[in-house]
Amino acid sequence: MTRIIAPVGMIDSGAVITPTALITNFGSRTEEIPVQFRIGQSYSGWGNITLSPQETDTIFFPPWTAAPVGYQLVKCTTALNGDQSPANDALTDSVLVRLRIDAGVTSILQPTGIVDSGVTITPSAIVGNFGASLANIPVIFSIGDHYIDTNYITLVPGKTDTVRFQTWNAINRGEALVKCTTALSEDQNPANDCRYDSVLVRVKDVGTVSILSPIGEIGEGRVIPRALIKNYGTNLESFDIIFKIGQVYADTIFINNLEPDSAKVINFADWNAQAGRYMVSCSTCLLADVNNLNDKKIDSVVVWRRSVAVGPDSQASIYSGTSINYILYATNLSNARDTIDILYSGTLNNWRIDLLDLTGQSPLPDLNGNGIPDVGGLGPGASQGFIVKVTSPVNELGNTVDTCIITARSAADSSVSDKATLLTRIISVYSVLIEPNSENQVGPNQSAEYEFIVKNLGNVADVFDLSMIHTKPYWRFELVDRYGQSLPDRNFNGRPDIGPIPALGGEVRIRLIVTPDLSAQAGEKDTTTIFAESFSSPAVRDSAYVQTTVLGLVTHLDVEWDQDDRIFAGETKSYQFWAKTQGNIPDVVDLQIKNLQPEWICEFFDENGEHRLTDSDNDGIPDLGTVRPGEQKWFVVKIKAPGRINLIGIPDSLYHNDLSVEGMTSQNINIKDSALLRLRTIPNLDVHNYENPFWDKTTFIFSLPAEGNVCLTVYNRAGEKVRTIIDNQKFNVGVHQIPWDGKNDNRKKLAPGTYLYLLQYTDKDNRIQNIYKKMVIAKRKD
Repeated sequence: MTRIIAPVGMIDSGAVITPTALITNFGSRTEEIPVQFRIGQSYSGWGNITLSPQETDTIFFPPWTAAPVGYQLVKCTTALNGDQSPANDALTDSVLVRLRIDAGVTSILQPTGIVDSGVTITPSAIVGNFGASLANIPVIFSIGDHYIDTNYITLVPGKTDTVRFQTWNAINRGEALVKCTTALSEDQNPANDCRYDSVLVRVKDVGTVSILSPIGEIGEGRVIPRALIKNYGTNLESFDIIFKIGQVYADTIFINNLEPDSAKVINFADWNAQAGRYMVSCSTCLLADVNNLNDKKIDSVVVWRRSVAVGPDSQASIYSGTSINYILYATNLSNARDTIDILYSGTLNNWRIDLLDLTGQSPLPDLNGNGIPDVGGLGPGASQGFIVKVTSPVNELGNTVDTCIITARSAADSSVSDKATLLTRIISVYSVLIEPNSENQVGPNQSAEYEFIVKNLGNVADVFDLSMIHTKPYWRFELVDRYGQSLPDRNFNGRPDIGPIPALGGEVRIRLIVTPDLSAQAGEKDTTTIFAESFSSPAVRDSAYVQTTVLGLVTHLDVEWDQDDRIFAGETKSYQFWAKTQGNIPDVVDLQIKNLQPEWICEFFDENGEHRLTDSDNDGIPDLGTVRPGEQKWFVVKIKAPGRINLIGIPDSLYHNDLSVEGMTSQNINIKDSALLRLRTIPNLDVHNYENPFWDKTTFIFSLPAEGNVCLTVYNRAGEKVRTIIDNQKFNVGVHQIPWDGKNDNRKKLAPGTYLYLLQYTDKDNRIQNIYKKMVIAKRKD
C-alpha cells in the first residue's frame, strides 16, 4: 500500500466520490493483489490490481456518496495471500463530510424584455435549494433604482420554486436593470446567488412641435409646407402626418421609423398660394398614442399677390482675362406697382460681376435707397432691361465654368423673387515651350548631358509627348527625367511623355544623354531635335535642338604588366613593358619612374633595349613618341642597383624597392596608368650599429649576400671579449637587426668608452669573411 488519493480532506455532503488509492508491488514477481477500501461504517469496496515487481499503479473503487456528516475513517488494505511484509499492507486517513449550504436564483420570470408604460406587473423568479438540508431562503428583487422588495421561501434540498414579489408599476420610461439575489446565511456557493436581466419601458408619443411654413404673410406662388415633428416616446415609430391649409390644401405623409427623442422637419407637397387668409394645421396620427395633447398645431397665413420674373438664362465662352455682357429683363408680374431689387451670387473667387444699365456705361442705380441696385417703379406687367457684365481673371484655367445666379426680388415682399442663371466657360488654350538650345563637345564613348525645361504655357493641365530626330542614328540617345530615371509612356501611344504639367507656367525638367560611339572621329557632329507635343491638341508643339561635337581625345591608357624580381647590389637588369591608348587620335605617351630610391639608376629604352628613349615633344620627359589608338607599343626599363647598401635606415626599406612605371598622355596628363616593378635587393656583406654613440641601448644592423652562419662579438680596447651577441647562428640573405642593451656576458652594464665589434660570416662553401667596426658607449646625462 503506498497512498490513499481520495476521499481525503473536506467534502460536501451528498457529493459522489470515486475512492482511489496508489498500490505498489514490493515483491519480486508479478502478483494479482486483492485490495479492500473502507469509509466509516457505511462503505466497503473491493478491487483487484495486477502489478509487476516494483510497479506502482492506481486502483479505483465503486463510487461513494458522501454521508453521514462528520469525520469518517478511511482505510485501504491489500490482502495478498502469503504476503511476507504485512506492515505495509494497510493505510488509514480521514475525510470530513460537511453539511452543504447553497441556494441560488435559476431565472428571472418577469419583468423582462419590453413592457408598455403604465402596466402593472408582479415581479417573480425561480429559486432553488442546492444544499443538503431544509433552508428558509431570503430573496431580494430590484428594478433599476426605483424598486426593491424582499420575500422568503422554504425549500427542501434539491427543489426549486417560484418566488413572487410586490407589484411594480411601469412608470419610469427607458431601460432598467432587473436583479434577483438569494441571501442565505453561510451560503457556500455565491456564484449562483444572483441573476440579472433588463426591462424596457416603452412610451408611444409623437407630436407636432411647430408649423414652419406657410405662416405669417407671404406672396403668391409656390410654397413648400413644412412642419417640425418629434418622437417623444421610447420606440421607433411609423405614423401618418396630415397637413391642411384652409379648404384648399391637404397632404398626408407617412413617416417610417422615427428614432426615439428625435425631431425631423417634414416637407409636404408644394402649395400654389393664392391671395387670401388661411388657417394652417398639422396633425400626427399614431395608434395608441399616450399623449394626444401635442399631436396637433394650428397657425395662419396671409397670401399677398406679388410676383416678379427675370431672364433669360444664358451661357457663353470667353478667354481668360476678358469680359462678356449678358442682357436680362426684370418683369413685375404683380397686380401693383413694385421696385425690383437685383442681386447676384454663386460666382467664383476673383471673378467680377458688374450690374449696369442698358447703355453698359453706368452702374444700375439704387432707387429705393435700400443699398441694393434695382429697376424701380415698374407697373403691373412692366419690364426693364439691364446688363450683367462678367469678367474672368487673367490666369483662370481652361474649361472653368462660372455660375452666376441673378436674383430679381420684390422690394415690397422680399420672399417674392425669381432667378436667372448665367454660365460662363473659359476657352481652353494649349501652348508649350521647350528650351534651351545647347551645344557641347565630348570624346568618343563619352556622354554629353543636356537639361531642358518643358513649360505648359496653356491654361489647362496637359501631358506632353516627347520625340527626337538625330543626324547620327548610330550614337546612343536617352531621354530621362531630372533624376536619371527613364520616362514612362503613360498615355500608351508608344512615345515617352511627361505630365500632367500644371497650367499657366508649370514646368518639368528632363535630360538628354548623347553618347558618340567608340569609333566616332574628331570633328563629327550630331544635331538632335526634341519635340514636345500636346496630347490634348497634337497640333500644339515646340522644339529645341542640341549639337554635339566629337573631340579628338585619348580616352584611356594601359601600361602593363606588374613584375617581381630579385637584383644583386650593383647589378643592372632590363624589364619589358608596353603601353596602349584608346581614343580617336594618336598621342605622345610620356614615361617616368616613381618611388626610385637614392643611388638607384633607371633608364628607358626602345623595345629592343638598344636605344634610349628621347623627348620627342620637348616637355622634359622621355616618351614613346606618337602612339596610335589601339597600338601596343613595347619599351624596356633598365634598372641598376647601388653597389653597396647604406645600412643607416629601416631594414625593410633598404631591402625592398617598389617602383612604379607610369605612363601619361601628352594631351591630358590625367589619362595615365602604371605598372608595378617590385625588386628585392640582394645586399653586400656589411654591419652597422645604431645609435652610435649610445648610453643605454643600440641595434646592430647587418646585411648578408647569401644564407650563412654569423658570429657577432664585442671587445674592449684591450682586445678582451666582453659580450657574445650572436654565436654561429644561421641567417637568410637580406638585412637583419639585433638589439643590444650594452651589458656584458655577466649581465652587467659596460663602462663608457670605445669598443670594437666583429661580424664573422661563413658562407655555404665555408668561406669566412670578417668585418670590424667601432662603437662608443657614452656617459649618461643626469
